[in-house]
Amino acid sequence: MQILLKIVLLLCSVVFVACSTVNNLVGGGGKTKTIILDPQLSLAENIGEPLDEKQAEWLSEKVKSISLELVKIPDIRVFTLRNDQVVKLLIPASSLFAPNDSVPKSSVSEILTPVLSQVKSGEFNLIVAGYMDDSGKPDYTHKITELRADAIARWFIDSGVDTAAIITYAFGSEQPRQPNTSVRSRAENRRIELYLLPSQSLLDSQKRGLFRKR
Repeated sequence: MQILLKIVLLLCSVVFVACSTVNNLVGGGGKTKTIILDPQLSLAENIGEPLDEKQAEWLSEKVKSISLELVKIPDIRVFTLRNDQVVKLLIPASSLFAPNDSVPKSSVSEILTPVLSQVKSGEFNLIVAGYMDDSGKPDYTHKITELRADAIARWFIDSGVDTAAIITYAFGSEQPRQPNTSVRSRAENRRIELYLLPSQSLLDSQKRGLFRKR
């Protein structure tokens, strides 16, 4: 009886070690992150904290590669956030909209199509955030940034992106990049920001890849 008990305990230990090893391979030894876009959360909360370095050591290389492609788009600036795990695109509002208008210009496809391929693949989720200068009352600046963010999101949805993969924010004149003291700085503050975040589908596919490699 004692021998049988020892065998059972030994088997349990082996199973525990095996499970821990698998978790380390897939999740870097920590809890794996579940990616869900939630419009009730703030922009910072949806961007989230960096994934565990071992869990996402491959992700920064992918994000850097995408950034090098997107930086070729005229009129935009490209940044990486969250330890090179998220792409941020800053687009002047004048490149997408006529003054005081919320209907996208016919030329927006030249700017947005390279981004579309990343989101349409299902590998990345998209956050669209609208910003304005302080020309106008707060209700106006908030409304136009809301309409503009929704219009850009609609362009992606009409182009085949799942609605669950996109959320929008409207900040009005609340978060200027520059003081609203000159024509140039006001133009800097009128902008659309796009955030490409790795989707749960991308993380899951990488996990399966790790299993195959091992």
